[in-house]
Order: sequence, then structure tokens, then C-alpha cells
Amino acid sequence: MTTRFGRRTLIVLGQLVLGAALLLMACAGTRTPVWLVLLMMVPVGVAGATVVPALTSLLLDAVEPARAGTAAAVFNTGRQLGGAMGVAVFGLFLAGPVEEFVPGMRVCMAIGAGAAVVTGAAAGLLLRPRG
Repeated sequence: MTTRFGRRTLIVLGQLVLGAALLLMACAGTRTPVWLVLLMMVPVGVAGATVVPALTSLLLDAVEPARAGTAAAVFNTGRQLGGAMGVAVFGLFLAGPVEEFVPGMRVCMAIGAGAAVVTGAAAGLLLRPRG
């Protein structure tokens, strides 16, 4: 897909799909069927599987080969740290009485959607194809 569409396109579209999927998930409630929630999660997985390899190849092309291992390690450490921070911050919205879970989940999904759209827009503006 990277060869056919380009990394920038995959990163931007992947982030926008992720944002849309998270907004859709923010609409889920206690009466939403499990199968529908699972269906709403599919675009989240597809978006991640589209964005991360494109970002990784973009990063590795931007550094000299002798530093590729260091660059990949820093990138993966940043992803892990971001994931851990996301769990911690979103946990603040989800902690508390059970009746506050769904409103907290909606806030988390909305924040995640906003972050995905902003990073997708930034990638579209800042990443320029070579040549």
C-alpha cells in the first residue's frame, strides 16, 4: 500500500479513519450490542496497521543506516510511552462509580478522535514527498 499510495497519504488517511472510528465509538452506550462495538473497532485496528508501518519506513528513510537501530528504538519507546500515558490519563476519566463509566468513555473517545485528526492534519501539512 505504501508503494501504491505513498506514506503521507496512508498516514493522513489512517489518522482520519482512526478519528472517525473513535467518534463513532463515542456514540456507543450501555445498550449498544457487543457485535456493533466490535464492528466499530475494526477501523481502529485497520488505521493502526496502516499508519505505523508507514511512519516507521518514513523514519528509517530519514536517518543514516548506521543510526537506524537507534531511531527505531526511540520511535518504539515513544509509542510505548504514549500508550502508557494514554492509559493513565484516560484512566482518570474512567475511574469512579460505574454510572460515570460511559460518560468518561465518551470523553476519552472524543479526545482520542481529536488527537488523531490533529496529527493527521499535521502530517498532511508537514510531510512532503521527496523529489
